Amino acid sequence: MKKFLLLALVLFSGCVGQVPIDKYVSAGCVRACEHFDGNMSDGPCLTNEIFKDWVCDIAHNPRLPIDDLEENQCESFLNGEANHFVEVTPTCELIKVQ
Repeated sequence: MKKFLLLALVLFSGCVGQVPIDKYVSAGCVRACEHFDGNMSDGPCLTNEIFKDWVCDIAHNPRLPIDDLEENQCESFLNGEANHFVEVTPTCELIKVQ
């Protein structure tokens, strides 16, 4: 019971800072990239839902024409099921969060 009260006190006191969702999503996308064992050279979609309403996509930096081909983009973003995306390079470096 004491642990619960202490946790409640900390949470309600504002001592715990909130991290914006894009920070969680970008970190998740980078981790997904680091564990991906497929061909990254074409800039494939890593996942159509890294988090709800977010996709994780591989692209080149600077961007190449192959990155704009629909078959290399996340289907759920293209069809409007997801409204946000994270792009990472084939070496798993963050490019963009949108």
